[in-house]
Amino acid sequence: SFLKGELQIAADEAFINAVQSYYEIFLKNERLASMVTSGACSQHDLREVFKHNVEKRVRSLPEIDGLSKETVLTSWMAKFDMIIKAGEEDSKRPGRMQQPLNSELIMPKEQLFDMFQQILGIKKFEHQLLFNALQLDSQDEQAAAIRRELDGRMQKVAELERNRKLMPKFVVKEMESLYLEELKTSINLLMANLESLPVSKCSQEGKYGLQKLRKYNHRSDGSLENLSLSRRKRYKVFECLSPRLRKLSASVIC
Repeated sequence: SFLKGELQIAADEAFINAVQSYYEIFLKNERLASMVTSGACSQHDLREVFKHNVEKRVRSLPEIDGLSKETVLTSWMAKFDMIIKAGEEDSKRPGRMQQPLNSELIMPKEQLFDMFQQILGIKKFEHQLLFNALQLDSQDEQAAAIRRELDGRMQKVAELERNRKLMPKFVVKEMESLYLEELKTSINLLMANLESLPVSKCSQEGKYGLQKLRKYNHRSDGSLENLSLSRRKRYKVFECLSPRLRKLSASVIC
């Protein structure tokens, strides 16, 4: 900007030539660009290089009555700092001008759904199946779905205890027992959170209230109770989904 005459900074021909040489020889160097990109060169380093160059130029200038070379050097460095400051302000302006433009780029819900489906790799019909399956109308169905999820988690822990080959690979073998304890703790925490919710107030036909949730122990009891045939069919949709969707549905229910 300074070399194009866009900045209102008073400068003599010697200073303009110094800036021109600094720009053409040093700033346009490809090695410098790679150093700046890698973080090996800072703005302070660039200033020191300019100061070193202008010191050589000032020494080669003839003496001027009433004006020392130190004064000239100080004046040139002050002008250099003004150029740098003006460049920083210019680089910030486009970002401020783009802020109102970015507000116009807010996507509607339909586009957001499509974007998230593409990111998660979920097909649209699978998403609709999952959405329909999670529409639990009554508190009985909500409690039954929660009990189904709890039962699945308990069975998983029981299988891991019976068959250690299903365990994830750990660096230290003692981590296996800690992993199982963490799973049991998460189940107990989920039960405690559920007991604090008013879901236990079921309707007159309620058979799946959460009043009698018990702490998980090594004996995994079947907490699925006798679900009606219609409800079993309703939850069949979870078994048709991919494993990733079953995990996602479990996290949404909890």
